[in-house]
Amino acid sequence: MTTFTMNPVEISHQPDGPMVSGVDPPTSPSVIIVGAGISGISAAKTLHEAGIHDFIILEATSRIGGRIKKQEFAGHTIEVGANWLHGTGGSKSSPLFEMAKEIKLKMFRSDFSGVPSNTYTQDGGLFSKEEVETTMKVAEIVDEMGAILSKYWAYKPGLPGLDDDISISELQRQSHHVPITPLEMVIDYFYHDYEDSEPPWITGLKHTLPRCAKEDFGTDAHFVADPRGFEAVVHHIAKQFISYKPGLDDDISTLELQRRFHHVPITPLEMVIDYFYHDYEDSEPPRITSLKHTLPRCAKEDFGTDAHFVADPRGFEAIVHQIAKQFLSYKGEDITDPRIKLNQVVKKIYYSKSGVEVTTEEGCTYHAKAVVVSVSIGVLQSDLIAFEPALPEWKKQAITEFSMGTFTKIFLQFPHRFWPTGPGTEFFLYAHQKRGYYPIWQHLENEMPGANILFVLMTHEESARIEQQSQNETIADVMQVLRKMFGNDIPKPSRIFIPRWKSDRFYRGAYSNWPNGYSEARHEQLCEPVGPVHFTGEHTNVPYLGYADGAYLAGIKTANDVIRYLQKSSICERTEEESITPTVARKL
Repeated sequence: MTTFTMNPVEISHQPDGPMVSGVDPPTSPSVIIVGAGISGISAAKTLHEAGIHDFIILEATSRIGGRIKKQEFAGHTIEVGANWLHGTGGSKSSPLFEMAKEIKLKMFRSDFSGVPSNTYTQDGGLFSKEEVETTMKVAEIVDEMGAILSKYWAYKPGLPGLDDDISISELQRQSHHVPITPLEMVIDYFYHDYEDSEPPWITGLKHTLPRCAKEDFGTDAHFVADPRGFEAVVHHIAKQFISYKPGLDDDISTLELQRRFHHVPITPLEMVIDYFYHDYEDSEPPRITSLKHTLPRCAKEDFGTDAHFVADPRGFEAIVHQIAKQFLSYKGEDITDPRIKLNQVVKKIYYSKSGVEVTTEEGCTYHAKAVVVSVSIGVLQSDLIAFEPALPEWKKQAITEFSMGTFTKIFLQFPHRFWPTGPGTEFFLYAHQKRGYYPIWQHLENEMPGANILFVLMTHEESARIEQQSQNETIADVMQVLRKMFGNDIPKPSRIFIPRWKSDRFYRGAYSNWPNGYSEARHEQLCEPVGPVHFTGEHTNVPYLGYADGAYLAGIKTANDVIRYLQKSSICERTEEESITPTVARKL
């Protein structure tokens, strides 16, 4: 029999409780949790605190932590995933920042004040501090106006309605055919970007396919080469579009905000500053990102604007273990609790009113009353896990329409240091005519003195490009940029590490981003369970979307939903038993 307390239902972060030791793995658990990232671990802890101890956690990799992941590099511990915590100067306390302080995790306040003095031109040399400061101030003003507009929309009554449209990219996700290889990408470009002038993740399917011009006028394309020019017919074409009047919606993209204020970044300096304020935060460019659900940034408003860089030999994941140690049995630093199953790749979830059956690639089958799926939105968009029956159309659309961004940190160690150090030099920018081309650099001399380690941050299309090319090609790119900034007499890196989040089938990206046009109602559907199948992760947490705090809090919320679900199921079972017994007695 499952044992769980009926009250209280709402469970939040509590002081350490007694560690459960010598627990046998339940043969028929109440709950299966798929994924041992911080949301899955916090969900399990919440269940444990509610008296539900018969759960199983299935983790695809050999470790817990998910996208909180450390890596040994050149004798030091680096973070290839989550790296920063916000926790000072805000109106609220970040739960993870408080835990970090409890376990004395080494954190260093990131100093961005030197960026105006350390922004390099494409061909070498520095922009003047005054020019960079002016560009940054304009970008900040536009964002401030955007935050005001966003708050205004947030207080308007009612929710925006659902739209029956998806992007072409979402269609590809639904069909499990997202172009990844260079060949697939160029063919995809030929069929879509070549036609639409923008990539598939922007283009609406409903208003693009089928291509009416080709269906109506034929597929033959006739190249105009006439002294009079194409303009001889352009007015005739324009008249066919004159009646189209787009409706207003209470959300716009960050790029649309910039257009409204006549400040669309064009120059290399404007683009790199724009990147610093947006892509660096959101993992995707302003043309994709929702204004209403991005600005103001709740994590910074609530927890403070200071960013604390984790650089500890135990890794950021020490926080995840700190949570896990409160309810899982450990021997030293190793998990010995039989309820967590590592290297178990879930491939199928069968669900019905009576419960769930979960099977893994390793040939194991597990049964439970409910399942918590804590994988990333990128994994949900892939074909790694099959659901039977298939998820309803509203759920699939909610999943495929959301965005999973990629945030890549390329770590480099050099034989000796050739970049400036000291106060105000930690971060430096490289302004290139190609937006997002090796734009944001950080040295680790403050955190790891004498390590001679730099890393460069990239996102979105550049991250995808880096993941596809060879390590030698990346080194050549990096050296070309560094030589522009610091001259030709600099050494090549002695070591390099390149994470590949998008290519990893267990993650399919770094963290989620709220795309423009994705409504609150649709997001509610993203979080909504389907029968006994519940969903959690940072992508389900509205205020702290993309943050580790968001993932942690999402796990708590989903676990409370599961507790209510189990309570309701238990009441229904008892009611059925009570209604059957008198009937049998009368017949006897």
